[in-house]
Amino acid sequence: MGLDVSYYASIKFVRKLREDEEYFDRDEADMPDARHFTHVDFEKQADGLDGIYTVEGAASFRVGSYSYYGFWRGQLANMIGEVASDIWERARGGAEGPFYDLINFADNEGVIGPKTCDKLARTFDEWRDRAQEYGNNKAEERDFFATYEEFRTAFKAAAGHGCVDFH
Repeated sequence: MGLDVSYYASIKFVRKLREDEEYFDRDEADMPDARHFTHVDFEKQADGLDGIYTVEGAASFRVGSYSYYGFWRGQLANMIGEVASDIWERARGGAEGPFYDLINFADNEGVIGPKTCDKLARTFDEWRDRAQEYGNNKAEERDFFATYEEFRTAFKAAAGHGCVDFH
């Protein structure tokens, strides 16, 4: 098992999930391009997304194992001169900083909405040169900068009108 990330360039609200629906069947014949997005424990990053949406411009990538993703987030925090566990504490108290919305986010499921995607896209662009320098560090499955670039691409594609879905 591991973390997969799907991202969508554009999403449009269809409806709320009905109370009797425990989940949304993605293969529903009347809406084959629809997805169910809701927050897990990170409402701020979801930007209010909660319900069923049609999607356009879909793409995805496999981040790797959960342990790799945790290691990578730790490297991302180190790159900005911080420690991931300190960011988690400060962000839960309302503090903000570069990459905080990603570092203090679920490692297995959840959605990052269009406004937060825009913010993260700008942050990934601003720190790209530093990430490339830092990228000589290798992780167990892939190198730091390759993963950085995949996330940068996802957030840029979803910025303003789409979302990034962790699953």
